[in-house]
Amino acid sequence: MDTLDDDDLALLHAVQLAPRAPWQRLGPVLGADPVTVARRWARLSGSGAAWFALHPALDGLTFAFVEVSCGGSQADVVAALVRDPRVVTLEHVTGDRDLLLTVLVPELPDLAEFLLTGLPAVPGVRAVRTTVGIRSFLSGSRWRLRALSPSQQVRLAALGGSGAVGDGAGGGGGGPARGSAEYRALLRLLSADARLGATEVASRLGVSRVTARRRLAAAFSGDLVVRCDVAQPLTGWPVTAMLWAQVPPGHVDDVARRLAGLPEARAAESVTGGAANLLLGVWLRSLADLQRLEAALAERVPELRVLDRSIALRTAKRMGHLLDASGRAVGHVPVDPWATPAS
Repeated sequence: MDTLDDDDLALLHAVQLAPRAPWQRLGPVLGADPVTVARRWARLSGSGAAWFALHPALDGLTFAFVEVSCGGSQADVVAALVRDPRVVTLEHVTGDRDLLLTVLVPELPDLAEFLLTGLPAVPGVRAVRTTVGIRSFLSGSRWRLRALSPSQQVRLAALGGSGAVGDGAGGGGGGPARGSAEYRALLRLLSADARLGATEVASRLGVSRVTARRRLAAAFSGDLVVRCDVAQPLTGWPVTAMLWAQVPPGHVDDVARRLAGLPEARAAESVTGGAANLLLGVWLRSLADLQRLEAALAERVPELRVLDRSIALRTAKRMGHLLDASGRAVGHVPVDPWATPAS
C-alpha cells in the first residue's frame, strides 16, 4: 500500500477522533457497513500503515528531549535505545546531534538516573544534551488528517469517550494507582491493542469483568491517552522538523498556544535547560516549506526567535511503536515511565 484512498483517510480521521468507538457506531458516520469498516482497519493496521499508540497523560510526569551524539555506530545505539520503555520516541536528526529522544519518566530524579546510568551504559553514546519539558500545549494525539466533513466530526465527538469497545464502560469507581503493578499491566495490555473491551481485558488480567470495566472507564477518563498514528509518508506531510526557539518569558504560554494552532504543528512545548524556552515540532509537505514557515513565523510572531532547527532523517520509534524505513509500524515497546533497565 503506497497511498491512502479517500475511504482510508476518512476512517483514519474517524478513529483519530473516536479511537475506541465500536465499528457498529463508526460505520453509519462513514456511510459504510461496519464489517467493511473493520476489514479496512484490519488491512491498514496489518500493513503497518496505521496503528493505535497509547501512553499515560503527561500530567504529573516528567518529559524531556535528549539530544545524543554518537561516537560509534548510530545503528547500534538506536537498537539499544528503542527497547527502553522510557524512550517513547527516537529520531535520526540533522544538526548538532545525531539522535533526538523523547523521554518520559515519573520525576526529575528518575530523569537523572536515566541520564547518569541508563544512557552511559549504551556503547557508542558520546555526548548528551537535555532539555526538560515544562508544559505541553500540543501533542501528536491531537493531530488530524482533516478528511471528514464538519458534520461528521460533530457526530464523532460524541463517540470519543471512555466506553470499553464492545461491552460498555459501566462499573463506577477508580482504577489502580499510577505506577502500580496493576496499572502497568493494564498499560502494557492496552499498548498492544488499545481497542480491547472489558471481557478481553478481564480474561487477560485475571480479574472480573466488573473490575475490568471499572479500570477501563477510569483509564480512559483522562489518565491514558490513545491516538491513531499513520505512516508519515502516506499522510502527504512527509517531512518532520523541530524548531528550538526563544521568546520573552512572559510570552511563552501565549506564543505556544498560537503556534499550536498552525496546520503544520504536531508538538508545542515550553521547555527549560538551555537558551531555548519553546520547542515546536512540525510536519511539512516539503523541505522548502520550512523556510516558508519560518518566514511566516517571523512576520506573525515577531517576538519569537528560532535558535536552532533539525530535520528528522528517519523516525525509528514513535510513541512506543517501532517503525521501518518507510515509516510503517513493525513492532512496539509499551510506553512505561516507571520501567528500569532491569525490567
